[in-house]
Amino acid sequence: MRPVIATMLMMAFFMATMLLADEQPQLLEEDEAADCDCQHKPSSQQQIGRSSMGKVEKFDISTLKPNYVLPMSYNFKPNESQSPYPQGSMDKGEMEFQFSLKLLVTERLPWDTDLYVAYTNHSFWQAYNSELSSPFRETNHEPEVFTRTPIDFSLGDWQIQNIELGFVHQSNGRSIPWSRSWNRLYFNITSQYKDFHFALKPWYRLKEEAKDDAWDTTGDDNPDIEEYLGRFEFLTAYHFHGQTLSLVARNGLGIDDKGSTELTWSYPIAGEIDLYLKYFYGYGRSLIDYDHKSNAIGIGFSISDW
Repeated sequence: MRPVIATMLMMAFFMATMLLADEQPQLLEEDEAADCDCQHKPSSQQQIGRSSMGKVEKFDISTLKPNYVLPMSYNFKPNESQSPYPQGSMDKGEMEFQFSLKLLVTERLPWDTDLYVAYTNHSFWQAYNSELSSPFRETNHEPEVFTRTPIDFSLGDWQIQNIELGFVHQSNGRSIPWSRSWNRLYFNITSQYKDFHFALKPWYRLKEEAKDDAWDTTGDDNPDIEEYLGRFEFLTAYHFHGQTLSLVARNGLGIDDKGSTELTWSYPIAGEIDLYLKYFYGYGRSLIDYDHKSNAIGIGFSISDW
């Protein structure tokens, strides 16, 4: 498929998702919205957490993580060692996109808790690599189920919003020797201070049996993944004049030998579509790269942010 046509199809998908999201109920009362200087600020469903002042209907679909397409994502150091293709054949420039949605399954559980199921797809496509017939280099699948309990505890301008408890599976859906996967239980607490939003998510990895042979189809494909992806994630997002700056850090801000740092900036350009700039440094850009240090920058468009 030609890259230009592929980009147009991806943008059509995101615009359709945007139209569906517009059908969701507004979370701010009319008088609150009139007093809020938050033009083009992401809705509280799209931000880190939802406070109890908003109301989400059962079986509503909304965004979870950022939804974006980067027609150009440039990796200064591709991981050629974990590839079925000949050495030196991978392009440094590729297309990267992510879509992430959640579905409210039930509400009014004890403590006003809501139950969600969600799915995130993060793909890396060698769209401009005609020599290899433009293959998908890696696609990570991330289904999860979680509960969200509103807290709404305030101390001055500081507000603790939600507590989430969840289970998440992440895998790349490939066969050995390129299969990668892990399962986690996590605890996530979200808070807000003025235009700053924060989330701290520690997790516990569910262990798998060790492999005696790397070609064994059962057992742990990546026993040391926590050493590279860490045991927690810290997210902060700052909203100003319709723009969003965010930082996602795992396991020590990526300054040490392990962990990662991801920086993003979104700028409104047309309706709900933003210009989106993303920079990643460290380990775990994708599951196949979990133990490979990447240094990548991409530019494109988004329809939702943190």
